[in-house]
Amino acid sequence: MLRGISDENGVPLVINARTDIYLAHDGDEATRFERSAERLNAYREAGADCLFVPGVRDPETIGKLVNAIKGPLNVLAQPGSPSISEMKALGVARVSLGRGPSRVAMGALRGFARTLREHGTYEALSSLAIPSAEMQSLLNRR
Repeated sequence: MLRGISDENGVPLVINARTDIYLAHDGDEATRFERSAERLNAYREAGADCLFVPGVRDPETIGKLVNAIKGPLNVLAQPGSPSISEMKALGVARVSLGRGPSRVAMGALRGFARTLREHGTYEALSSLAIPSAEMQSLLNRR
């Protein structure tokens, strides 16, 4: 459970502290785990609610981090990462997607633009585009 706080309007706030040691391939690979765990535990002691380690992908290291840190672990999903169910089984509290969804959308836009430029056709409007009614439904306030 996250310790989060709320602002004066009751909006929950979460302090998500991160270390980029794995993401940046920082320093000696043999010390990355220890340095990451040390930093994350220091962040937790300083009041962080969630502890974020982007760049770590292998299940063994993720499981070791879950056990070594004194708070909920947040991992960045990327190609080669365990599935959501595997992350849950490892004890990960939060899986972040980062820029992934926007990059997928930009990839679809690139494909549409190429098809339009090279063939002058619009098939992607039916195969890739979200239907207008569904978009309106998603955007309606409930």
